[in-house]
Amino acid sequence: LQPPALERRADDLPARLPGRQPGTDQRADERLEVALDGRASDAGIPGSYRAILSTAAANAADRLSGARGWIRRDGRPVADLPTNLFGAPWALAPILTDAAGNNVGAVSVWSASGNTGIYNTGAGGSDCGGWTSASTVSSAWYGFANTTSEWLDRGTLAPCNQLFHIYCFQV
Repeated sequence: LQPPALERRADDLPARLPGRQPGTDQRADERLEVALDGRASDAGIPGSYRAILSTAAANAADRLSGARGWIRRDGRPVADLPTNLFGAPWALAPILTDAAGNNVGAVSVWSASGNTGIYNTGAGGSDCGGWTSASTVSSAWYGFANTTSEWLDRGTLAPCNQLFHIYCFQV
């Protein structure tokens, strides 16, 4: 298999999602992306990043539109096109490295998505109030960082108060 055409980063960062700021209309996922850009720059990998999270307003699969060619921080190819991430054939490698290139293993990763990157409300799943809620009553879908087939959806929900990782893709 050929490596991706471009060297964009795909990383897994532990992060607590920021809630909506009072008096603003900026969504939590938009503010998160500003924070991700700063964290990536601090790690020596400048650029713009998108959190691979679905919400009631946007699917995770749509967040990478127009971008292509992702590798992990350790240089291993992940995927060339968004279609390689959100459908078979799946990604070339699991996204189990953080921004520093450390292997984070089988950690849980928030998505609110099915494996095709589409917002998943099945079984009462949500987007944790637009990623602003730490409720123990609301829940969202999540995946595992050490797999390419269940990277967004491991088939179960977790309460929104859990501190899980977030996939971050350079665009």
